[in-house]
Amino acid sequence: MKRTLAWCVGTIGAMIASPAGAQWYMQGDPCGPPPTLPGYVIMLPPAAVAQRAQACQQEREAAAQQRQAEIAAEQAREAEAQRQAELAQAAAQAREQAQRAALAAAQLAAETSPDNFCREPDTARILINQYNGLDWELPRKVVDIEHLVTIKKDAGSGILVCHGVWVHTDGEKIEGTMTMHPNVAGDMIVSWKPEHWEPQYSTWVPPQPAPTAPVTASAPPSAPSQSVSSAFDQGLADRKAWETWFAGTSGDYRAGALYWSAQRSLAHPGSCSVLGGDGTVGCVAAQGRLSISDARRKSEPDYRQGWNSYSAQ
Repeated sequence: MKRTLAWCVGTIGAMIASPAGAQWYMQGDPCGPPPTLPGYVIMLPPAAVAQRAQACQQEREAAAQQRQAEIAAEQAREAEAQRQAELAQAAAQAREQAQRAALAAAQLAAETSPDNFCREPDTARILINQYNGLDWELPRKVVDIEHLVTIKKDAGSGILVCHGVWVHTDGEKIEGTMTMHPNVAGDMIVSWKPEHWEPQYSTWVPPQPAPTAPVTASAPPSAPSQSVSSAFDQGLADRKAWETWFAGTSGDYRAGALYWSAQRSLAHPGSCSVLGGDGTVGCVAAQGRLSISDARRKSEPDYRQGWNSYSAQ
């Protein structure tokens, strides 16, 4: 009787723990509580219990590895973002330093350029005198101009624009621009305004000499080029413009312009400042008008021929 009862219990337990029941159980959470049936407690064999414990451990290890992988990936993303931010900051600092260096170089080049007409002592002295002579609401007087550069100098119209930092007697420094140009009567109009100016440096490219092909002895003589004719015509036109402007001047202003027209070709021309008053202003105006044409007369024979041909007309 006892053997029969034990056999029955073992059979029922085996049936309850049949492969179908075990498969259904393993499809659930292996680390959860054992499954039950209504009115019964499923009794798993030792092998199934060991398998269940191993699956539970494997799932815990897999979950821990997954979490570690996620943490490592997040740390890697944060490190990469930090690296990219540091690279961007370093690049921005390098660009800023390069821009400051380029700006400083361009500023120095503008100040020391041989074409910086405003920085010439005679011109600078006139700028200071003109500034001090303007009608200010409060008394102003400058003793120097730092970083003085030429913004514009048009010989044809007599316009001269100079920029710099104007140093006052009380030590105050104001950055600004002075503009000088003659009116229709030939009198000089002077204005000044505070403003900031920076030289163009980002797109500036040093001029390169044009390539020249070697000339062989067998090459036939070429006809006069259009540029030669243009240089002659431009020289004649600039001479006419000068004569027309000079004819409209008068008094000390005219005397100053005449003085410079006679001095400009000398090895050591005199200073406009020796004239004083309207004579100095007329002399400076003549300098502005004749500087470009004088440079071309000395370097371009065809331009010089056109300039000199005016007197023969």
